[in-house]
Amino acid sequence: MQADNSDCVETLIAKTQQVLKQVEEQLHKGRDPLLELNSCRPEQARQLIEALKKRELDGSLWPYMEQVFDCYGINTEFHSADCYILTPTENMREAHFPGLEDDGVTVTINRDIALAREDMQFLTDEHPMVMAAMDRVLSSETGNASVAVIQHPALKGGQFLLEMLFIVECSAPPVLQISRFLPPTPIRILIDQNQNDRSDEISHQSMIDTGDRFDKQQIAQFLNHQREVINAMIRLAEQEAERRMQVLIDASCQQLLLTYRTEIKRLTRLKQVNPGIKQDEIEQLKELALLGHDNIQQTQLKLDAVRFVITK
Repeated sequence: MQADNSDCVETLIAKTQQVLKQVEEQLHKGRDPLLELNSCRPEQARQLIEALKKRELDGSLWPYMEQVFDCYGINTEFHSADCYILTPTENMREAHFPGLEDDGVTVTINRDIALAREDMQFLTDEHPMVMAAMDRVLSSETGNASVAVIQHPALKGGQFLLEMLFIVECSAPPVLQISRFLPPTPIRILIDQNQNDRSDEISHQSMIDTGDRFDKQQIAQFLNHQREVINAMIRLAEQEAERRMQVLIDASCQQLLLTYRTEIKRLTRLKQVNPGIKQDEIEQLKELALLGHDNIQQTQLKLDAVRFVITK
């Protein structure tokens, strides 16, 4: 039995030495794992292609764009299956909408039709008109504050809540690519009239708007009467949002430092066998890591939208 174990150990040692020799030869020739990671990997590429096809066929783009066109006063007319005619109107919110010509434009959401009809524009998530529309929705203040009447099984009628949407933003030089570690992240906070945080208990999707109309003057008077209570709800929401933002900051800093530390160690080892690796490259990574960490620590919290909710 001991002889068999000795043979296994010797075989393992020999195989390990062989693998080590191969790795050293690859490092000496300048093997770059980053380059390999960015090279085409068929399996991962297939998954991405399938995800893109699924997104293109899920049918969610046109309903979204139709709502945007309606909001900005653009007329939509049915042309044929998966094809629509867009024309400007006198009631447009802006004098010019990106991609919309004065005499209108015909669009399609069907790739096969777009390939066969050069006179139609093919709307996708990457189309300039769609991207410009999304940018306007995100940057415009229209609709950032609203009042809604909802029904929810966990809420009694006659209550009021404050739903606030914050955005965690980190402004940093493009060279740092901070979005890899901390992209703009929404934080939703829901506070009831008793100053209880109901964010995790009640989702935004479950708060069904009844569509009931209400008198704007009465709502304004009610809000003014409840000003002190609402201000207290806002302060509580801001405190909770700041707490959640700090959690994001801490996690992002750890991820950033781990990523740069791994790359610095790799280049340091590679430098020992490959003279093509300069010390300046390693120092630059260290500097980027420090700058990235400092920028993440200066992340700001921005209030993006607020909704006053009344239960029915």
